[in-house]
Amino acid sequence: MVTRDDMNIITVYHRKVQIVGKSTFIVSLPKDWVRLYKIDPGTLLTLRADPTGALIIEPPLAENKGKKAIIKIRLDPNDIGKTIRECVSAYIAGYNEIIIFFDEKDRDSATKLRKILEEVTLGLNVLEEGPNFLKFYTVIDPRSMKFLDVISRACRVARSMINDVHTACITYERALLESVIERDQLVDKLYILALKQLTGALLGNFRITELELKSIAETIHIFIAIKSIERIADHATIIATELLRLGIDQCSSRNEITRMLDIISSLIGSTCKTLTKLSKEEAHEIARRASELRKNLRDVRDKEALRGNLPVLRIFDSIERVAGYLVDISEAMIDIGTIKLIMERDKNNS
Repeated sequence: MVTRDDMNIITVYHRKVQIVGKSTFIVSLPKDWVRLYKIDPGTLLTLRADPTGALIIEPPLAENKGKKAIIKIRLDPNDIGKTIRECVSAYIAGYNEIIIFFDEKDRDSATKLRKILEEVTLGLNVLEEGPNFLKFYTVIDPRSMKFLDVISRACRVARSMINDVHTACITYERALLESVIERDQLVDKLYILALKQLTGALLGNFRITELELKSIAETIHIFIAIKSIERIADHATIIATELLRLGIDQCSSRNEITRMLDIISSLIGSTCKTLTKLSKEEAHEIARRASELRKNLRDVRDKEALRGNLPVLRIFDSIERVAGYLVDISEAMIDIGTIKLIMERDKNNS
């Protein structure tokens, strides 16, 4: 008997094509697969053709909906980071309930863990606790926010962080830089939610089309874009931190930094539009401009290296990396555009 755990291993079936009547081609379904997903005569299956030519047969999703997946994790008080990573991984994988066990003497570590997890995730909250356990529940449906809206919102927040660093360079507002550092957490939340949505679709918990994607082939490229947005926010935080440490009014290269950030902000704004309304030509233009900016930044960075100005050097290094991530996003969007073109071609030729 095949179980759901067995189905996590790639199983290959071979069937001969048969013909019924004059023009109906059929293949039989594997008996174990039919029993596993409780397929009955009349059950509606979804057949989806992907760009590789594979025809994917999807079982109904009703059985997965509302099913509770529970995982139990032991808190490691000597390595809270390890436990946090395990919990975030379980959240992304789709566990509805995450139970953390710990010794009573480690209550402070458990409290710290709870605070961090509720800060870095959307909808993962403690709804039950005892002297030696915490029960986290996923209290929102990952599909409650559209996938592309999640990515676009993350992109807009990342741009607002760059904008505010740019403004702070002009107005010398330290509070603005501090707010940029705090905002990084919101981008992390949106990034993790997007991963949860992607993972859920790839595990078959809901259709890939619910993410407004045309095929599984797009997922690797959209992941590159999401990860790049998250890294842009990280580098906005690094720039803000270095400016706070250095003192904005003491930064000798402030005018050059301001100019570069203005260009970066414009590029991110164009990128946010490309994410929701795909235009290969616009993506090519963003990639060209970002690549040109990277080249200019390398020249500026080399001059700062000769001066030995490490804080400013780190700022220019982060701006260059942001430009590099914009190139990555643009290339990912171009790849997705090409995938859609080949799918459209195959559809027209069929």
